Amino acid sequence: MNYPSFLVNVVAECLDLFGINSISRYLNRNKCIILWYHNISPDDFNPSKSYCDMHLPMSEFNKQILYLKRHGYTFVTLSGLVSKLASGAPVGKQVVLTFDDGFADIAELAYPCMETLEAKGCLYVVSEAVGRDQVLWPDRVALAIDRSPVGNFAFTACGQTVTYYVDDESSRSKAVSDAIHHLRSIPDSARRAVLNQFPEPRNVPKSLKIVSEKQIAGLNRDILEVGSHTQSHAECTKLTSQSEFEFELGSSKITLEKMVNYPIDHFCYPSGSFDETLPHKLQQYGYVTATTTVPGFVDTNSGLLTLKRLNGTVDFSIFKALVSGAALPLLNINFWIKNRMRLRGKKK
Repeated sequence: MNYPSFLVNVVAECLDLFGINSISRYLNRNKCIILWYHNISPDDFNPSKSYCDMHLPMSEFNKQILYLKRHGYTFVTLSGLVSKLASGAPVGKQVVLTFDDGFADIAELAYPCMETLEAKGCLYVVSEAVGRDQVLWPDRVALAIDRSPVGNFAFTACGQTVTYYVDDESSRSKAVSDAIHHLRSIPDSARRAVLNQFPEPRNVPKSLKIVSEKQIAGLNRDILEVGSHTQSHAECTKLTSQSEFEFELGSSKITLEKMVNYPIDHFCYPSGSFDETLPHKLQQYGYVTATTTVPGFVDTNSGLLTLKRLNGTVDFSIFKALVSGAALPLLNINFWIKNRMRLRGKKK
């Protein structure tokens, strides 16, 4: 989410200062929080503006976990949450940490921290990227644009040529965001073809690399279990054939199960994109849960295949307001506005 930093931080600090966060924590004491992150990076990692909102510094992650523990929250895996919900009892002040994409830093940095602080969660992995020296396609797009010379950057998709003039960090960031959005809006088969126009990056930053099979196998499922994030980070609503669904939903599950030697029950919709048909398809492939980017808490009334989450890659003052629930009304309004704009764009 893009926050107007100064104003939002002032409001978030006021929510804490005047006790609104404390009241909200009490009112939401029987609900579970599922936090979502992409990567937890070393403090000295300096990502470009194009993808800085995807990486939370390790020190901030540690601070968040300590804050939650200090306020009486306990941690649970998604499988543990499913068992709790099945019992019908209130879930209480429980937290699940979820990590989208499967970055290697999660295994190297976040996982040891979770072991030490008794935190738990799920790592959603893009299965075809495991063990390969490559980046996910959105990072491939970002690196290509970030590293291009000053001037026009262009690609052709579905017969349409898209051109950006890039000459500074701001113009490159806007071009990256628009290009990724454009590629997510076209059929998945077309996206794969278009990506050939973006060069495979060299000298990839370490914090953009994906976990290896050895790293996945070394994760204790009682601390950090593995889930699927499709085979290729596909936009699930843009899959158009049964073979594509079989590849992205079915094959990814089978591939990961061979790596970890236990059932892959959990799924995460890439970019949070889903429709009314996808939960049923996931059931057919044997998934038990699926997480979205719709903001909110989880309780006994939540649908297991459309679980809501809260974005943890935010400033600490905003984080405190989010996990208490005090900021949720504004967050839901913002989500509704973005969704309406997305639907309006589809109609055009």
